[in-house]
Amino acid sequence: MAVFPSTEPKVNVRDLPGEKMSVDCLDARSLFVLLQDGATCDFAFYDYPERTLTGMSRIRVEGRIIINGRECYEIADYNWEPGEPEEGILPCHWYLALEGDQLLWVRFIWREKGKVGRSEEIDATPLPTRLFVGLKTEGHEVYICGNETRGDFRSCTEVTGVVEVTIAGRTFRCLREVWKSFDKDGVPLKLAELFISENGRTVLFRRYNGRGAPNFEQLKGNPELEHNGEVYRLWYDCIPDHALDSVAP
Repeated sequence: MAVFPSTEPKVNVRDLPGEKMSVDCLDARSLFVLLQDGATCDFAFYDYPERTLTGMSRIRVEGRIIINGRECYEIADYNWEPGEPEEGILPCHWYLALEGDQLLWVRFIWREKGKVGRSEEIDATPLPTRLFVGLKTEGHEVYICGNETRGDFRSCTEVTGVVEVTIAGRTFRCLREVWKSFDKDGVPLKLAELFISENGRTVLFRRYNGRGAPNFEQLKGNPELEHNGEVYRLWYDCIPDHALDSVAP
């Protein structure tokens, strides 16, 4: 397991206006792991405003499996909090498919010790893996378990530009990809910034919440981002081990 500092290392994002770049994303975006059999990755959660380490994830691609005729990567996701023993933690599982230049989220299985797990089919608009400035998608995202659904909202993505991201003194030239979701009435729920390096690895994930999110008021005073006339408040950052290693991703 990677050793992450208890306080988030210094992070700086600098826009590079007018620059162009295209990137083939090689990993699972917000899960950070390479889409290869046996690949592993650790990443940390840092909550604002204190920028304190609040959680860690260990991700492992266990192999591939056919789901409803679609070949998927089976990805184990172990989560725990600082000081919590790793022994006995049950992994959640994500099932992602690569089809041509698209990444599809297919199934999610949630487990927690002592509780009844849950398996959900994911009906979501695919994400393009070939990224360039100006690329946009519009779609939806729904998690389905029998007759129950959650997360039934509109979604969109946009590659907004080229940036320079510096984490703990290491600098990456990246594309910034913005994910947004809205409820059925168009109220903004969440916004995420993903920073994908020119080598195809996601090096930083930033999660903001919009005015439709339950904890929007609790995030007052945190850094804010204005996007298309709406204000979003920063909740947490995720930083993977490969953004902190001495070997560039």
